[in-house]
Amino acid sequence: MDKAVAGKPLASYACALLWLCCAFFSSSVMADALVNAIDTSPAKPKASIKSFNLPAQSLATALLAFSKQAGVQLILPQAAMPEHSTVTYEGDYPPLQLLAQLLEGSGLSYELSGEHTVVIQAIAQPSTEQMAQPIEEILVTARKRRQRPEQVSVALSVFDGGAITNLGIANPERLAAQVPSMTVKSPYATSNPVFTIRGIGYNSFTSNMSSTIGFYVDDLYLNSSSLLSFDLYDIERVEVLRGPQGTLFGRNTLGGAIGVVTRKPRQTFDGYLRVDKGNYQYTALQGAVGGGLTEQLAGRFSFNSRRQQQGFYENSLNGRNHGEVDINSWRASLLWAPDEKLSVYAKVYALKDRSEQWHYDVLGTRDPNQPSQSPLLGEVYEQPCQAWLQDDLAGLQQSCVNIKGYQDTDGDPYKGRFSLDPIVESDTRGGVLQVNWQLPFAELQSITGYQDFEKLLEEEFDASPLLLGDNILNDDIGIYSQELRLVSQSDSAFEWIVGAIYSDEDIAASVLTSGRDRWGTDILVDYRQKTINQALFSHVEWSLNSRWRALAGLRYSHDQIDFKGTTQNLDPYNNGTVEVLTVPVAPGVVTATDNSISYGSWSGKLGLDYQASDHWLWYGNISQAYKSGGFTGYWVILPEDGEPYDEETLTAYELGLKWQLPAWHMVASAALYYYDYRDLQQVSSTAAGTFLISNAGDIRSRGLEGELNWQPSSRVNMVLGASYIDATYYDTQNSELQQADTRGEGLQDLTGNVPVNTPEWAMNIALDYRLPLDHGLSLTFSTDAAYQSKVYLALDNLEVKSQEAYWIYNGSIVLAGPEEHWQLSLWGRNLADKTYHTEAFSSKSSGLLMRVVAPPRSYGVALSYQW
Repeated sequence: MDKAVAGKPLASYACALLWLCCAFFSSSVMADALVNAIDTSPAKPKASIKSFNLPAQSLATALLAFSKQAGVQLILPQAAMPEHSTVTYEGDYPPLQLLAQLLEGSGLSYELSGEHTVVIQAIAQPSTEQMAQPIEEILVTARKRRQRPEQVSVALSVFDGGAITNLGIANPERLAAQVPSMTVKSPYATSNPVFTIRGIGYNSFTSNMSSTIGFYVDDLYLNSSSLLSFDLYDIERVEVLRGPQGTLFGRNTLGGAIGVVTRKPRQTFDGYLRVDKGNYQYTALQGAVGGGLTEQLAGRFSFNSRRQQQGFYENSLNGRNHGEVDINSWRASLLWAPDEKLSVYAKVYALKDRSEQWHYDVLGTRDPNQPSQSPLLGEVYEQPCQAWLQDDLAGLQQSCVNIKGYQDTDGDPYKGRFSLDPIVESDTRGGVLQVNWQLPFAELQSITGYQDFEKLLEEEFDASPLLLGDNILNDDIGIYSQELRLVSQSDSAFEWIVGAIYSDEDIAASVLTSGRDRWGTDILVDYRQKTINQALFSHVEWSLNSRWRALAGLRYSHDQIDFKGTTQNLDPYNNGTVEVLTVPVAPGVVTATDNSISYGSWSGKLGLDYQASDHWLWYGNISQAYKSGGFTGYWVILPEDGEPYDEETLTAYELGLKWQLPAWHMVASAALYYYDYRDLQQVSSTAAGTFLISNAGDIRSRGLEGELNWQPSSRVNMVLGASYIDATYYDTQNSELQQADTRGEGLQDLTGNVPVNTPEWAMNIALDYRLPLDHGLSLTFSTDAAYQSKVYLALDNLEVKSQEAYWIYNGSIVLAGPEEHWQLSLWGRNLADKTYHTEAFSSKSSGLLMRVVAPPRSYGVALSYQW
């Protein structure tokens, strides 16, 4: 770790002061806003009940009649009375209560002046700075048509471009801290992020296994986790849908869907430029410019460059820091709108990554006191240590070694004696064409997309000077898709969507594993997988009356998957037949797989909405989604390990509520759900020591989550989210999974275990306070925090592969110029410098426990200008 920077007490004190300032200003003004939002005026004298007979009439006439029947004197304003009418009031009322009802909506109020005198006056209009502004409205396309989030009966979190910048959501992984029931981990630290929503996720590190969360950028589906390591810049909004989305989004959306919408061109000339400087020699530059090219054509160009010249890690073998970042990307787009009925949007983009891969935090699991001799490898340590058998993390750190007797003794997760300073290099190119054509009866939507991706990733497997399994991974991924949708007009009681999609995905990948000190040879895995998906879908919504609305959706999908791959013993050391993972392996091809599978599956949804009022929406739905089967894109030492795994399915039951309190400028939502998750696909460590994808059994889960967005004044904004999940494996009897008991030699029953990456409790909160200054300047204090309870990072639910509960704190202070054209920011992330792990897995044959440690504290300044 960069001790020269992060180790300085001054840096710690400065970051602590930054967070305390943000938290103090944000929380203290929230308390003031809460007090101000509640009516604290003195209680009115209790009035007796009187009889009134006031027909529907003008307000002036009604007030005169009220004065006579109540027996009080009214002093009316000198200005003309507003043109306001009242309804009929007949019966017994408290006089002041009735007077308030008469004045409601008229712009007038009353004030007592003595026992029998009431003054009628105009309501004082607060200044702009004192008024609570309505929460900015963001339209979403969760149901393939533009709607307000409060109209959509789906658990939904949405972030506009401003929120993404303010919260420091620089890439998709950082979304997880701001979304209830959502977590993320990366098995390769900086690559292949794996998202989990409501406990629905997976633990694979292979490029050919699709996620359980559908990820879309401008409606282009990204089929592999390898494609999800990119930066978010010049973004219009991000939508996170929780729960199965099998009808409109299709396959591989059991847990939900994430949609990124980039900013499109418009006729107004606008743009921005932002530069960041931070610790670890961090520099970032991003910007965009766009506007009308002709009356019918607009264009936009945006770019992003991010470089970190000093890594978090220190290699004590060569004395250099490691973990540098060097990412550059750009995007160019055109929007042609010849008339109100037709629009054509075209986008091309590219990304170039020349960074360094992070290191693992590695501990040994073997007993240093029980060595044995191997004719090929010399002295080895094959017996598990007591701390490993007793699931004792502290004991592992103090007394255990790897298969060759090596132990890292410094206790610093960012420091080690590494045989390799690994790199990660990738190139991405792609394009999207969207056509919207307004027909007399519906809108025709066409989305065509293509992306090509190449990656070279090196993995320092054992974090030691040895070669126990260092990997070189190559990916070459190409995707093409064409989707057509016909969307009915939104002004009908019966709305419908029908569509079809075709996608062609091609993945060529290889993994070269250097096992000189583990087996005495190197292993090469080389495979190619081609997937063709075709689907037809429909979605209908029927307004039964002004309150009730029924929903139904149906989708049929067909997947054809062709897989061809080999596992080879390269024998670079001329050792001949060696034992790899307890299996004798001769030089050459060990196993070869050439197989095809196809799946046809139905997905559907039934729902019912109840609009209790203009501001209250209750909903309930039952939905089902699926994820297709596939093949293990990793070592296949035994022929039977090349067999495909089956599809998995999820049936979900959900009740939800969305409500608005306009007077309080508040929007909130809550959802209660129950899941029946069948035949889920997971990577397991088998008794032979191989990693294999198979169907792990069934899970039942239930949960509750909620979100609140409150803007009590123009100066203050608060966002709060919370979630509870109770999920366990309940049936593994028919499981195809062979999960090795990593502390012994037998197999482990997963019944009762908690799914990976599923915290029972989680919470996120963000507070902003804007302080106006002279000359049009303003100062904004922002703080956000995220809490996650204990989480298991592996199927076996070992304590040494878990992460205890923790909080993460971030903050910023922003000085803005008039109309916020320019901004100067001081920002910090992980301000408490919390050390925590996001991934853990073990290797029996190498005697290792490997964990991915999250980045340490970072801080910096930023200057931006927009026009």
